[in-house]
Amino acid sequence: MAEAAFMKTQQLLPFLLSSFGSLFIAAQVGLIVFCHYQKENKIALRELKRFFGAIFFLLICLIAFGLIAWRQQENIFFDPMKEAIITTKIAVSLFIAVNLCYMYYKFISAKKAFSKNESIEIRENIVLIAYYFTPLNIVLSILSIYLGIALRDF
Repeated sequence: MAEAAFMKTQQLLPFLLSSFGSLFIAAQVGLIVFCHYQKENKIALRELKRFFGAIFFLLICLIAFGLIAWRQQENIFFDPMKEAIITTKIAVSLFIAVNLCYMYYKFISAKKAFSKNESIEIRENIVLIAYYFTPLNIVLSILSIYLGIALRDF
């Protein structure tokens, strides 16, 4: 890859990580807003599937670029502060991934409730996804981005 005065290859990976992290948060905010205004269950479930597809795609991209960035770090475990930041970032990221899997489980439960025509259970599952688990993921994602920036300062 050719380098230009305004673009260097070592700047590309942090840019991609920041961009995908921002898109990851934006997709989750979009999920909350969508669920807040959506009242019809059938449309909500179809669109939630798309949101989950986008969120999982962004998560996979973040994991891939994060692993590449981690491999490019030299002497990363010689500094105890860097090691602590990386360990915390990995723990936060794993919690986000587990939380997303649980959110997807609740989405599947809502789809099953839709097939049984149980509108209260559908709404409960969507409320859990949109108003409890997604804001938690947003806060943890912001923390993870901050940890990534803090790691670059060392």
